[in-house]
Amino acid sequence: MKRGIIEVSHAEVDEILKRVSPAVYEGTPLESKLNAIMISDVDPVNLEISAEELEVILDEIAIPDPANDTEDIKSIRRKIQQKILEFHGNGE
Repeated sequence: MKRGIIEVSHAEVDEILKRVSPAVYEGTPLESKLNAIMISDVDPVNLEISAEELEVILDEIAIPDPANDTEDIKSIRRKIQQKILEFHGNGE
């Protein structure tokens, strides 16, 4: 399993949580991670996350909505896409 660290700001976390409910992933490591970043006092948050978890989040936030997308959601999309490309590029 490929893992990495992605740095997210509180504003980006807020955008993720508008679209991804931790309760949907109850009992999984993703739920724990989403809950942890939600209550973190650190800004930005360094989130250790797997490629599979990033894919799940990206599936939830991937559809661009030009009328409603903020710079923060665009930023987190780019970060996730970049990290996924890093995972695939490493050939591990």
